[in-house]
Amino acid sequence: MNEFPDKINELITKGLELSTMGKHDEAESYFEGLRKAGILWDLPEAAAAKVEEIYDDPWAWWGSTVVQETRQIFVDRFASGRKDWVGFWVKALEEEMALSQIKEQ
Repeated sequence: MNEFPDKINELITKGLELSTMGKHDEAESYFEGLRKAGILWDLPEAAAAKVEEIYDDPWAWWGSTVVQETRQIFVDRFASGRKDWVGFWVKALEEEMALSQIKEQ
């Protein structure tokens, strides 16, 4: 069974979710990278056109250097699945708390 339709639906859904997230200046450059790599689309019609473009060989597109490098940059910044995630998040939250205390002064 070809699992591609399920995977592309997942990608489209995630892309639409990302495009509707509260935008921050820092995140926008990452979103732009995803758009340039053809991973994120702002309109369903654009997503559909990409699906049509890559339908015959989606793995060639997904495995391309530009797509994988862009995906990894985004994952490293926003979706890291680190084994040491608890310590990583504790440190990040402590840093945020320290910054917010500085701003309050």
